Amino acid sequence: MPSGSLDEIVSVLVVLATDGKSENCVPSLTGAHCIVARRQIRFSPHHHLVLPINLDVACEGVSCQTDYTCVAGRCVPQLIDDCDGGTCTTNSDAGVDGALVDVSLDGIVSDAPSFPDAIADAGCGTGICTLASLTGSCLAVGGGFVYVVTSAGIAKIPTTGGAFTNLPPNGTPSWVASSGTDLASGESHDAGTWTVTDLGTKTSFSIGTMPATVVAMSTTGIGVFSKPKGEVLYQPLDGGPPTKSLTFGSSVLGDVAVARDTIYATVNGVQLCRVIGTQSTCIDGGTLSPSTLVVDDPSVAKPAVYVVQNQTNILQLSSDLTGTPVLIASGGVGLAAIAYDVGPVIYAIATGTGIVKTFAGTFASVVSTPNIDPRCVAVDATSVYWVGTSGGVFKHPK
Repeated sequence: MPSGSLDEIVSVLVVLATDGKSENCVPSLTGAHCIVARRQIRFSPHHHLVLPINLDVACEGVSCQTDYTCVAGRCVPQLIDDCDGGTCTTNSDAGVDGALVDVSLDGIVSDAPSFPDAIADAGCGTGICTLASLTGSCLAVGGGFVYVVTSAGIAKIPTTGGAFTNLPPNGTPSWVASSGTDLASGESHDAGTWTVTDLGTKTSFSIGTMPATVVAMSTTGIGVFSKPKGEVLYQPLDGGPPTKSLTFGSSVLGDVAVARDTIYATVNGVQLCRVIGTQSTCIDGGTLSPSTLVVDDPSVAKPAVYVVQNQTNILQLSSDLTGTPVLIASGGVGLAAIAYDVGPVIYAIATGTGIVKTFAGTFASVVSTPNIDPRCVAVDATSVYWVGTSGGVFKHPK
């Protein structure tokens, strides 16, 4: 019974340490390997109420302000006013992958939570897992496989571990990109062949030839920086002719990202550009000093854009690059390649240190890799992947 009014608020707190070290999560309720779920409901006399709580891996390391809780990687109000049919759920509690804790207000009833099986696959547990001992330059993740550019072509490695296979020879590819449903690879010389593979049907087709240096992929096309030509182009996945969007000449392009048919590019560590068709808008970064960048959702027309500033900070910008950038995290060291995850959480390679992720306005270490200096990072629903500068393809739970 509540000590005050009969509709007094009842609070429930559930904490899971994904690395098994609960002392790092309690009493602070923060940490890179902590999932914290808070719920509040109102006491209802003579009613049996059930409060399901999903301990979602997307909430690992996500810190929310007072009166909020993490659901599906986002901070939402923890107070639930609607307990329809005796079950009290947030808007996103239903259907989220994770450990489920059912809390009955007649007493606490808990199914022993278990972290999703995919986290512990391939014998990785909570540590570094070596997926393949090969030398690669870059990688992409999609359809349950990691695709790595090697001197022999593209290696296809199961994300759960096991023997890898080499995709059929298609020249000497220098890059690979994935939208999650499609995979693209190609060569960097003038007559370089481009190939797209539908990861569902496994069918491949050629979409032409073009020298490509930096590549990103959306659900409708490929954004390309062609260094030999000093151009940014958009190549539709339907095999239509590419659109020459912007010519930089001798400028040095840092990175590209693409959302549907919109390309975002950083130039000379100073400019940040948005390109649609043959129209482009560039802002002089000034103190922004943008280098690498990523969008939150390549399938939408108006994504959020995240850029690395001065190799130390992560900033968020609107899709049209207007307004004041929002500081997501500061204090990084030597930030290089980045990857987006829900939350938002940005994973980044910290040169010479390892892999970090944004957490509570700063950065938390995901894995320290002084002997496996990473490059080219990617993430999926459960893990972060990278290739080692000195060889090897690795993964680690997020």
